[in-house]
Amino acid sequence: MYPFKFRPVFQKRIWGGRNLAKHFNKDLPPNETIGESWEISAHPNGLSRVTNGSFTGKTIPELLKMLGKDLVLGTSVNSHKFPLLFKLLDANDRLSVQVHPDDNYAYNFENGQSGKSEMWYILHAEPGAKIVHGLKEGVQKPDFISALKSGNIERLLNYVPVRTGDVFFIPAGLIHALGAGLLVAEIQQDSDLTYRVYDYNRVDQTGNPRQLHVKKALDVIDFNKRLPIENQGDTLKLEGAEKKLLCSFSKFNVEKISVFKEYRQEVDGSRFYVIMVIAGEGSLLYVNGQERMSLGDAFLIPAGLGDISIVGNCEFILTYVP
Repeated sequence: MYPFKFRPVFQKRIWGGRNLAKHFNKDLPPNETIGESWEISAHPNGLSRVTNGSFTGKTIPELLKMLGKDLVLGTSVNSHKFPLLFKLLDANDRLSVQVHPDDNYAYNFENGQSGKSEMWYILHAEPGAKIVHGLKEGVQKPDFISALKSGNIERLLNYVPVRTGDVFFIPAGLIHALGAGLLVAEIQQDSDLTYRVYDYNRVDQTGNPRQLHVKKALDVIDFNKRLPIENQGDTLKLEGAEKKLLCSFSKFNVEKISVFKEYRQEVDGSRFYVIMVIAGEGSLLYVNGQERMSLGDAFLIPAGLGDISIVGNCEFILTYVP
């Protein structure tokens, strides 16, 4: 067992750009607008493959089949498939106004798939950047339908200015959209279900309007949902590092770890961990060896690996199933 590093899967998007190469040293395909880099994924729409060690070339489903659920995911993870998806996003242009279904709706109307709740960590924000985070206070379904029909939906959206380091939880049922000029780390459920309700009348590469999913969106939007409160915790000072809770949710917990000397993480077999390096560099030490960690790297720490430590001067996002 060892920490698994993966080759990212790049996804072309109409709103993407080239900033993942500029800011995160990603080896993007030439002359393509890349909106998403799926860093660690077991989803069939973008299976990432191991690039290090004896399991090079294997996907996460193949690792699960070869090594077993308990060694990879952990004894306390109530799933036999990898439950999360990790991305870097380049919102070079604004994304569509969209919403995701919850587990119940996705199971019943999307062939047993999981729903999609997600969290955004803002890695870089251009001056004046903003997001859509829910609807304005008091907007109800008839108001929304009327605005859709008249093409005047933007007046109902809750726009929020953002800065580097901000955190936003996007639960299923919440209308949302990234604005232009943002680089984002996204942690989400293992789902690729997105219902677009408005796309600024953009057309695709063939000149056709992008597909909308208004009926399904209206089924899943929660018009009574209060905007989620950012649930960041206090910074906990450790001997050689600091950590801060960014998000606590039933499907995933996310912490930001700032290492200036050493950080130690217990890995007791109960759950896996994922590390996404967002600044600096260091070394990931485990019982049988070590891996270099640099900006933009992501590692899956299998549950059966044993305790690890990170030494150096770096920041990373640590995710695990609670």
